[in-house]
Parts: sequence; structure tokens; C-alpha cells
Amino acid sequence: LNRSIASHTSEFYKFHRSRKAEISKFARSVRDHVAAEERKKEKGVVNEEKARINALKSNDMEAYSALVQETRNERLKFLLSKTDQYIDQISGLLKDQQDGEDSKEDSKVVEIGSLEHLAQPISNYYETAHVKQEDVKQPSLLVGGSLKEYQ
Repeated sequence: LNRSIASHTSEFYKFHRSRKAEISKFARSVRDHVAAEERKKEKGVVNEEKARINALKSNDMEAYSALVQETRNERLKFLLSKTDQYIDQISGLLKDQQDGEDSKEDSKVVEIGSLEHLAQPISNYYETAHVKQEDVKQPSLLVGGSLKEYQ
């Protein structure tokens, strides 16, 4: 009887130790899976952010707008829509001002490039605001490198 009780006790402990080991192994695998999914999601967010920044650096506003629309960042969407509203408003004011200047300068000689640019429909703020183009060069005082295109 003592021997059967001792045998049952040792089997009972072995069973529960192995059961505890199985449960902890399963819990560890679930924890690792959840952590891997979080890392994957975080990596995706970082890649989306890098893509948005690269679109801004390359001055591709259509791609940037599309990438912003894909995100769930409501504040960023709100800021972008407000910026678009302000740019449209400023573009309209600039066009009105340029039309006013153009009518005043009918008697004066106007740059040929400027006239060709005003003849085209102006739909973009950049085109409206930058009628006069300058050739941008690297600063002569800059030592040890060069500025990037967007700087």
C-alpha cells in the first residue's frame, strides 16, 4: 500500500510537471507569435512613413497624398486637407494679382518665358508662385559636401 501510494505520488508529480512544461511552452510560443506580429505591424508602419517622407523629398505630392489617404492618421489627413485649402486660396490670390499685373504691363515689355507660363492654365500653387525661375547653384562657401536637391 505504501509502495502504491509512493508510486502514485511520483506519477502525479511527473504528470503535473510535464503538464506545466507543456502549458509554459505553449504560452511562450503564443507570446513569441504575438510579439512577431507586433514587430511586423510596427515595421509596416515605419516603411509607410519612410515612403511618405521619400515622396515628400522627391516633391511628388500626388503619391504623398495617396499614401496619406491610406493611413489611419486622421490628424495628418486634416492637416493635409487644410494645407490644400490654403494653397488653393493663395493660388487664386496669386493668379488674381498676376492677372492684374499682366493687364497693367500690357504696354511694357514682358519676359517671353513669363508670358508663355501665364498663357497656360495655372492649376498648381508651385507653378503660380514661381513664375520667375532661378538657376540654383551650390553655395561657394560650402566646404565638405553638397546640399541635397530638396535643401
